[in-house]
Amino acid sequence: MEREGFAKGRDFGIDPDKIDVSTNKLRPIGDQVVVKLEKIPTESEAGIVFVEDSRMFDFLYGEVIAVGAGRKNLKTGVLIPNELKVGETVILGRYVGADFVFEGETYKIMPEHQIYAVIEE
Repeated sequence: MEREGFAKGRDFGIDPDKIDVSTNKLRPIGDQVVVKLEKIPTESEAGIVFVEDSRMFDFLYGEVIAVGAGRKNLKTGVLIPNELKVGETVILGRYVGADFVFEGETYKIMPEHQIYAVIEE
């Protein structure tokens, strides 16, 4: 059964009618992070068209829109909070996490440790 609003072939058991990303009603569990992917530019401001090279798409970047509470230390049971904050711009790999589409926007959900860097402004 195909669900509207989700990437074809991906069914995570999530009811799309219960997700409202625009108001942050999506709450990741544990150390999971939701990132809204930014569009990769195909043309410069001066009108130069970029040639699509597979190396160009190895890394993605996006804005963190939701962050889980963190993960528990298995030995002590102490909660280790996530370092990322909502609104930060991050760099991540193309093949990390799980992709889903909601209201025409592409998102990824993944553990915090799969994010490579934060872009400081």
